[in-house]
Amino acid sequence: KNIRIIGNTFDSSDTPVLYGYSCKGLTFKDNLIFKSPAYEKNEPNKARINLRYCQDVEIENNAWVGNFSSEILKEE
Repeated sequence: KNIRIIGNTFDSSDTPVLYGYSCKGLTFKDNLIFKSPAYEKNEPNKARINLRYCQDVEIENNAWVGNFSSEILKEE
């Protein structure tokens, strides 16, 4: 509950970058996410954010640098 990921820099080799499962009040904003070409993909063509059974989610103002999918997977 009330997880806040704000103002961070990530170097990700793969997607999804964020998993959320059964949480309430998740905030992911003002982050800078780089796609590193140095590593092989574990889950190619997956959504960059994967949320399952989450409520009150705020995802905004994140900068995605590199070849990320534009999809956010959200299951209710």
